[in-house]
Amino acid sequence: ELRSYELRKKKKKGILKRREASLAQVLFPGASPEEYVAGERIPAFVELVESKKTQLPFEYYDLPTCPEPHEKIQKRFKWRKNLGSRLMGHQHKMAPFIFSAKGDVSCTTLCMMEVGPKNIRWMRKLVDRQYRINLTLDQLPV
Repeated sequence: ELRSYELRKKKKKGILKRREASLAQVLFPGASPEEYVAGERIPAFVELVESKKTQLPFEYYDLPTCPEPHEKIQKRFKWRKNLGSRLMGHQHKMAPFIFSAKGDVSCTTLCMMEVGPKNIRWMRKLVDRQYRINLTLDQLPV
């Protein structure tokens, strides 16, 4: 009799009790799909620069790259950390790249900077050691 009571409780809770707007909200709890209008800016985030060959990660902005954008992130685009990224201590920072929804954009210059020979040698070593940048767009890996 106790088992039938427990089953009745579970049936009442149900998976679609809250009337989710789409199937994506059921399949991916905690991550709701975003809708963008044409030309709206989609923020991109950078994480660590990591390698499969070595165990030493770097922050993206420690590399000789364009400076971090100074603009504020809209509240709806704040990065929602899951438990795994909190435990690993990952910090997502705004990327200097500009993406827009439903728009064709030709090649544009991101920034101009001068890189010295010491930094060029260091960047070549990073390429040889197979370092990769972790970039996310709309909370999906790029």
